[in-house]
Amino acid sequence: MRWVDNKKYVGKDRRKTKPLLRFGERRQADDTREPPTTAAMLRQMRVRAVAANSPEGVRIFCERGRVLADFAASVGEDYVASELANLIARVEQEPDADWSDALDRELSWLAERIGA
Repeated sequence: MRWVDNKKYVGKDRRKTKPLLRFGERRQADDTREPPTTAAMLRQMRVRAVAANSPEGVRIFCERGRVLADFAASVGEDYVASELANLIARVEQEPDADWSDALDRELSWLAERIGA
């Protein structure tokens, strides 16, 4: 499984094959790589939790959280997936609140549970 993490998309590489270059086309950088570990993704989420103090920051955090929950479920870490889904559901109920400190605590607690 290849992983894409850029400004427009985060998640599994959904392309079936690499597109072929036509004559005269320039090569473009390949954004795909091996997926990070769940622990690394949780650390990235803790960094993003700092910006969860506005509705836009909460929306971005929830999008990334759903991707991480799907990823954790796909690699067999169902506990992390269910805890993240519960956390995101709570955050989405109050998108105007400042969640930055609470999210940092919750994510560090979850990281300790998986041994990250």
